Amino acid sequence: MHYHLPEPIETARLTIRLIEAGDLDALFVHHNDAITTRYIPHVRWATRADAEPWFARVLQRREAQSAVQCVIVKRATTDEPESIAGTIMLFNFDEASGLAELGYLVGSAYCGQGYATEAVTAFIDFAFAHPESVGSRLGLGLRRLEAVVDARNYASSRLAERLGFVREGVLRERWLADGELPDVHLFALLKREWRHKQ
Repeated sequence: MHYHLPEPIETARLTIRLIEAGDLDALFVHHNDAITTRYIPHVRWATRADAEPWFARVLQRREAQSAVQCVIVKRATTDEPESIAGTIMLFNFDEASGLAELGYLVGSAYCGQGYATEAVTAFIDFAFAHPESVGSRLGLGLRRLEAVVDARNYASSRLAERLGFVREGVLRERWLADGELPDVHLFALLKREWRHKQ
């Protein structure tokens, strides 16, 4: 099975859609911000040129349908124009086991306003929905989602637990992040648990 997003996902305030080349300037602001990238395991972008090889990998994964990488777009209001709040993705798919890993990044300017909860909730619905249809939206029909969170990232851990993820273990010195080797927490959510919660 291959994995893709057939159409944008709309929530009350957000549109979640595939990443486009025109998004890179806005994404550079987030990926260049030391606060936003503090707890993620990749090198912070130093210049706008750093976005290009990253986007090339996004397109390669999209072509292979091995990851679903999207931007979280805050739709325009009467007071504010449309803006990109961050990114969200599903990757590390295991078709036989029906599982994938969930990851997201929300810019520091957008934290504390419920955007991460709104985006992740919609992406979980998409991940667990039957591939045939849910209303007009297709799903991936997954059975289990995993999220690996830096143990120091209390906000992200709280979000996972609030949405029903269970902390299943600690992975010691799991990755290199900003010159440090933090422990990370492995969270998981089963489709049957999400149905019950919903």
